[in-house]
Amino acid sequence: MALLAKTVGFAAVMLCMLPMFLGGCTTETWGRSRTTLYTRAAEGAGETADGRIPERERLLVEMDRRREEGAAESRRLIEKFFPDSGTLVSEDPEAARAAEAGELKAASAAWWGFDAGDATDALAVALTAPVELLVIPAMEGPWISGPLEIDGPRHILFEPGAELLAREGDFRETRDTLLRVYRKEDLGLTGYGAGIAMRKSDYTKEPYQWSQHRHALAILESRNIRVEGFSIESAGGDGIYIGQRRGGPVPRNILLKNLVLRNNYRQGVSVISVDGFRMEYTHISHTGGTPPGAAIDFEPNSGLYGLTDCVVDSCLFEKNAGAALTVHLPNVLDTHPPVSILIRDSLILGNPLSLWVHGLGNGARGSLEFSNTRVRGLGITGRSESFRIIR
Repeated sequence: MALLAKTVGFAAVMLCMLPMFLGGCTTETWGRSRTTLYTRAAEGAGETADGRIPERERLLVEMDRRREEGAAESRRLIEKFFPDSGTLVSEDPEAARAAEAGELKAASAAWWGFDAGDATDALAVALTAPVELLVIPAMEGPWISGPLEIDGPRHILFEPGAELLAREGDFRETRDTLLRVYRKEDLGLTGYGAGIAMRKSDYTKEPYQWSQHRHALAILESRNIRVEGFSIESAGGDGIYIGQRRGGPVPRNILLKNLVLRNNYRQGVSVISVDGFRMEYTHISHTGGTPPGAAIDFEPNSGLYGLTDCVVDSCLFEKNAGAALTVHLPNVLDTHPPVSILIRDSLILGNPLSLWVHGLGNGARGSLEFSNTRVRGLGITGRSESFRIIR
């Protein structure tokens, strides 16, 4: 019933706003640049004879190319540290103890043991090892795990083909997260050809209590964090959540690149508070289950820092239940730093809603700017003298 009430309430708000703010954005390129998105593949391109837009196909090709290059680089790095592939996938308690003691530069999670039914304990310890590089190797099955905290390695590299899968029957707490990064600095998470998956459909029925916060990856109050290459799907909340608690450190310099986020419950990505955010060459689709259902949602909570220096570059948003791009600013006041969000060289396909910008009445200052970005669908935008939408 709680979920039904939330859904009905959200729908009612949307319907009330339609007469005020509804505008068509069909087949429109936003931003001053009218050049094609990818000149490398754009010779003679433009609208095809049947009126379809070629940007989607070019984006997907470029994304595939980048992920293939990333997977090849991952394999080269693994071979550098593990020239004998047997040492990568074999249990080795002695090497594991040396890694825990800080005596090794690189380690394999398999050294702590691989249990095909439940790898939580092994991964939990491996993720505390103070090594420069921790490799999660591809095994005969997924690494099945409960909630995990990253608290040791500087770079965690999933081997192409590796998968981290949420343990069935776990994540009973409403804020259980599969991977959590809390107050960390200078951390890289790489997963070209690798996947992170939860069990979204399980969390919508008994014995689970309703929640929108069972995220696949939460990055909290951290800085200089890089996440790239992964496929992240079926989260019980957001694919990726970036935020802070009131009074906590501001997340800074967060980079998401070359990701595929699919079928997540609340959002593909939620950006709650950040100074310096980049997302590039990322494909977000089929988000849905509970509102807002956006591909990406910029939405500060009360009393937090806000949103500055945010850039979405060369991304594709499509087939999401809510607005592909949501900017929700009722908790941003005139005392906050000006909001700065730039969307460039991207493709936003509404289903039918492409854009929802609202909550500007409490003094939010700043801008949402589009540059050479194709937007298809309906746009709902509020009006404010202190906040500009630059098209």
